[in-house]
Amino acid sequence: MYCLTIPLIFTEATGGATYENIKRGSKVSVSIVNRESLDGYRFVGDAELQENGVLYEQAAAMSAKLGMPKPRAVGIIHITEIHSLKPGPMAGKKIG
Repeated sequence: MYCLTIPLIFTEATGGATYENIKRGSKVSVSIVNRESLDGYRFVGDAELQENGVLYEQAAAMSAKLGMPKPRAVGIIHITEIHSLKPGPMAGKKIG
């Protein structure tokens, strides 16, 4: 069972292409792979950017603690699909 209601959150540092694509309403895809076990997942969803507010301030504080510059925004990806990246018959198939 996959819970598609939990978003992925990231800091957008540069305000470059990803930032502009999200502003234009593009879907977002994030892949996570474990090369040792040859398993992975692709998460697809709609994204929003927050440039202020509580979540943004928390991300800015975390970035500062890690010695990184203040982010331009916080990206929130609302997952709508999950795909398997495991080699074999399910590779690339939607599983959630």
